[in-house]
Amino acid sequence: MNDVTEAPQRKRAYAYIDGFNLYCAMKEADLRDCYWSNYRTLARELIPAEYDVISVKWFTARIRQTNPQQQDRAQRQNVFIRACEASDVSPIYGIHKPRDHYCPLCKSAYANLRCPLCGGNYAKNDEKRTDVNIACNLIADAHNDAYNYALLITADDDATPAVLTVKELFPNKFIRVALPPGRAYAGSKLATSAHDHRLIERPLLLKCALPPSIKLQFHTITIPPKWANYISDARAKGLRT
Repeated sequence: MNDVTEAPQRKRAYAYIDGFNLYCAMKEADLRDCYWSNYRTLARELIPAEYDVISVKWFTARIRQTNPQQQDRAQRQNVFIRACEASDVSPIYGIHKPRDHYCPLCKSAYANLRCPLCGGNYAKNDEKRTDVNIACNLIADAHNDAYNYALLITADDDATPAVLTVKELFPNKFIRVALPPGRAYAGSKLATSAHDHRLIERPLLLKCALPPSIKLQFHTITIPPKWANYISDARAKGLRT
């Protein structure tokens, strides 16, 4: 009888990206020229080479188109969603819910802020379900033994209980937190709850840039003009080649 030696199982890694947390951090850090980034490449750069990156999950919510400015933002987001999907990144959607405002006199709630002169609608929306979606996926994937190594990109301390739960129930799983640019302090509690953490900075994001055009079988995805202008401006300032 011949002995059959099984090949050693490859180490598996999953990445979980809080989309708006990363986007807002880049905006606040004046890294708008880094919006057009390949999140699978970013995950690969942040995960040790001995691990296969099996899945990159990007948690986001589609922008509500309640005024012309948000319609433009939604169009850019739709292009980026297609670029992410073409890069083997899986979007997982929450929702944007209109924020209620309250009259200081009668305490009545209203959702819209409309200018009495021009009629412009300045309704505010809050992103919902992202925190819960990240927590559920992180814990469920650990339970299903989908990964040995988890990368979590966010500075939202609301993810701390999920990280601590995985560490308690699955002590053989390793979790790294990657804090978005400029958010080392905001995510300090989350960072210290993980096994390891690091800060994402401009040089790393520049290594992960998507090409201006992504050619697919039947169509081409092109960077939104406004984002292309951010890159041109950064080049003019000598911030990128």
